[in-house]
Amino acid sequence: MLESRPGGLLSSIRRTVPPELHEILGVETWRWVDELFHEEIGHLVLAAEEYHHDREELEKVLSELQAKRKRSDQILDAIRTIDQRDLIGYLAARGVLPKYGFPVDVVEMKISYHCSEAKILELNRDLRIALSEYAPGSSIIAGGKTWTSRYLRIMPRRALPRFRYALCPVCGSYHRVWADTREPLTECSRCHASLTDAPLSGEFVIPEFGFLSEYAPPGDPPPSAPERVYSTRAFLWGESFHKEESAEFRSGRGVTRCETASKARLAVLNTGLRRGFRICPVCGYTFGPNESAPRTHNNPRGQQCPGTFQPPVALGHEFETDVLLLTFPHYRNVRPEFWVSLLYAVVEGVSLVLDIERNDLDGCLYPMAGDPYSPAVVLFDDVPGGAGHVRRINNETLLKEVLETTLRFVSTCECGTSCSGCLRNYKNQSWHEILDRLIVKDFLEQVIG
Repeated sequence: MLESRPGGLLSSIRRTVPPELHEILGVETWRWVDELFHEEIGHLVLAAEEYHHDREELEKVLSELQAKRKRSDQILDAIRTIDQRDLIGYLAARGVLPKYGFPVDVVEMKISYHCSEAKILELNRDLRIALSEYAPGSSIIAGGKTWTSRYLRIMPRRALPRFRYALCPVCGSYHRVWADTREPLTECSRCHASLTDAPLSGEFVIPEFGFLSEYAPPGDPPPSAPERVYSTRAFLWGESFHKEESAEFRSGRGVTRCETASKARLAVLNTGLRRGFRICPVCGYTFGPNESAPRTHNNPRGQQCPGTFQPPVALGHEFETDVLLLTFPHYRNVRPEFWVSLLYAVVEGVSLVLDIERNDLDGCLYPMAGDPYSPAVVLFDDVPGGAGHVRRINNETLLKEVLETTLRFVSTCECGTSCSGCLRNYKNQSWHEILDRLIVKDFLEQVIG
């Protein structure tokens, strides 16, 4: 139907879409159709392929188990989880629909204990934030009380999506496959390095059904806000990055390059201090690495649960957004504090140049050339589905302005190395001790010349 380009549909789109967006979306040329149905990078095509691939891999395992007359409840639950996902949410999360119009990836921490506060409190967070704030064992202050998260919410005849993952030790690319399938996870598809002994690997679950508090009365709030015990890290899925625009800035000291892409996929993991979380598959009771395994435990209704704890897993989430890759060819620095400091300094610089909220951006490092001492600085829109912010840095003039603004930013603070007035913020708490604006200042002075 779309191939015939019906005039009635075009007229409807013209009336609905603001005129200033017609050229951007390719309304008159029908470019938006190709962006949905292109056989290699069409958003709708990729969404359909992902669904069919995931389901087929699980069905292979189901057939094997049934042929051997073994229990297949877990696989059936995983298939049901895929089949019963909300269609609008699934399409919005994969860039087919505008995600800002459909609030997806939002989870709730429900209060298990029966009290007056439980009826009025609504503790909702974007899943990326909830992975650390609502991680089991964490304390949350709400309604003038302190609540402790304890359970991953378990749904009847549904399974928490579970994956095996590995971060390539050579190029840093993120890989994952469904945990219940026989799909191999032995070689990096980007640089072909072995993933067998990858230092950062294991399994993670996506707590997409939300969290539950302990079945116990809340405590009084502490004098100061509770320290966040667990932090998350973002990783770029290298296969998902398809360069759309690029630019470079040359000076007497070298070259700075940038590449942009829309709808690149990132993963956010809470590895539980690299020791993971142990989950009861019956009731969802979960404890972290800083907690002792209980001899017995109760379900969210306060009744003793017969379940046993599974091996440790991380908590994770995947999302798509707009991405900017910033590289400095031929420059290497073996100090990890340099790259982390540069990352968060550039995030500040971009937010100033584009005049947007700092919280609308975030970043990570990605050793795309296989060199951990010369990684790409990855910036991404930290808003649902991407807002096109970082993709605006697509020419030499803006790239140079970002570098110059970042240099001014790290040069004007009067702190020793970093503070909450420059590089430190809520999102990068785990790096606060090593952030150093002065090494960024020295570097950018050389780059800009």
